[in-house]
Amino acid sequence: VLPARAMSYVPMLDTSLLAEADAVVSGTVSSAGALPGQELQVTQYVVQTQELLKGILGPVSVVVEVPGAFDPTLDGAVTVPGMPRFALGEQVMLFLRKLDDGNYAISELSLGAFTVSPTLSGALVLVRDLSDANNACSDCATEPAGAHRDLEAFASWVRAQVSGQPVNGSYWNSEPL
Repeated sequence: VLPARAMSYVPMLDTSLLAEADAVVSGTVSSAGALPGQELQVTQYVVQTQELLKGILGPVSVVVEVPGAFDPTLDGAVTVPGMPRFALGEQVMLFLRKLDDGNYAISELSLGAFTVSPTLSGALVLVRDLSDANNACSDCATEPAGAHRDLEAFASWVRAQVSGQPVNGSYWNSEPL
């Protein structure tokens, strides 16, 4: 018996993900907890920005709201399978959309959230965790099977796209993690 999944998604091209994002940041998760006033519904992460790849942000950190309680064991806590979860100190690249309260949400939920992981050779790549999500279009190939986005090559691609410069080369890395 397969587990039921709460999130389904349709894969999308990186150009579409970038076009929908108000901001793209690369940084480190410095804190995580419940969003004040919405403790049972929303987790709040603070990301110390190392590089702003797209958009305009004032401070050197950004507050990111993710659906689902920080502590799912609380009575009445909302759990949302498929939502990204981050550890303190984890390096991330996030495609963000601005919320009315001044905070940010991840564009296209888990599709806009990447964590940094090393390959066997030590190269840094971006990994998207879709393990609790169901691909609603399994024949929609938007990325090479088994490949990850090379961190620096993908960041260069984003910078070039944002500035309207021509983009050369691929940012895919097929090396195992």
